[in-house]
Amino acid sequence: MALDRRWIQNWKLPDSFLRYDNSKKMERLNTKWPPTPPHWLKLNFDGVARSGFATGGGIIRDSLGNLVLAYVGNFDSVSSNMAKALALFGGLKLALSTKARKLIIEGDSKVIIEATKGASGICWRIKNVIKDIWSMIVWLEDFKIQHIFREGNGVAKSLAETGLEIKGIRCWKHLGSLTDKQKDLIGTDQIASINNEVSTSFFQ
Repeated sequence: MALDRRWIQNWKLPDSFLRYDNSKKMERLNTKWPPTPPHWLKLNFDGVARSGFATGGGIIRDSLGNLVLAYVGNFDSVSSNMAKALALFGGLKLALSTKARKLIIEGDSKVIIEATKGASGICWRIKNVIKDIWSMIVWLEDFKIQHIFREGNGVAKSLAETGLEIKGIRCWKHLGSLTDKQKDLIGTDQIASINNEVSTSFFQ
């Protein structure tokens, strides 16, 4: 756990709709990035573990889908779930540094989302990170923790994969600092949010 704690301490600022078809099988109806209500921010996060090397990243956006902060970090050899948990921790710490008060936390890992909501059955190392996450969540005025399918979490996934190519921790506040793919994904999310303004919470 020493490696994970070191990474935590060093982090500094520099579900879709479902429906039944005629065969009564559940399928995805909408996997796009849903916007937040006015005056809320949203944190999307993801983590990747490949060949003994793990990274995490994410993006914080406002209710119009505009970039507030994007970040990546790498943490040597940890599991994929630990990488996702650390990515959530780092993103939450950065969100609080922007003086966020109302925050939606969104990721495509059901394991980490459910663990953050209080589900049992996770390993003690991840549980310790979840405790650190909650030590920050309590400072928010309001929050929501929700799962989204991978297709709606594309920007965070791309950022996490960027960590495979860099060392240390990086944060960006301007679109021009991101890759063309990431800028395209952000633009696609914004268009989708305009075309689908109905909040997922209406259907939950």
